[in-house]
Amino acid sequence: MDSFVDGVFAFAMTLLVVNVELPDDFKPRNAAELAQGLFDLSDTFLAYVITFVVLAGFWIWRVKGDDLPAASRPFVWMVLAHLFFVTLMPFSMLVIGRYDFAPAIWTYSGNMIFLALTAIGTGLVSARDAGRRFSLSDVSGYLVLIASAILSIMIAQINVDYAMLAYLVNLASPVLARRRVTDKAPPA
Repeated sequence: MDSFVDGVFAFAMTLLVVNVELPDDFKPRNAAELAQGLFDLSDTFLAYVITFVVLAGFWIWRVKGDDLPAASRPFVWMVLAHLFFVTLMPFSMLVIGRYDFAPAIWTYSGNMIFLALTAIGTGLVSARDAGRRFSLSDVSGYLVLIASAILSIMIAQINVDYAMLAYLVNLASPVLARRRVTDKAPPA
């Protein structure tokens, strides 16, 4: 029953983003029109944020007696903050897929940056809760993601068509992870 209830909460929280959309007949002619169209969604987006937080609160209150003793309240809220940006991915992907203007890149890249930051925050809280030392090398892949998102935003100022190529920088993440494992290996 708990899994079913958790699934319904997750499904509802994810479906909320479906209501944050630009009209199908919205055809911006330039970046300013797209930015204005996105700004015009601010009331809908605010309602989305409020509803997500309320549902998160209900979920926390529901599981308070069962699952939360195993996880600190800050950890739970960090995970929920991360999931909030996960639920925004369909919207940001749709914007970047439909519109070839810099604000589409800003929307997608901003979402990626917040995904990475909340993942780092979750790691920080988890390490603190477990009494472990937190190292930036533990989050090198997220730092690469943030760097590629910033690079994408910068490239979009010059040529939107090539902005998404900045995400190829993330191919370096496995190399960094292997180096981190090698750096941590005990001396022979």
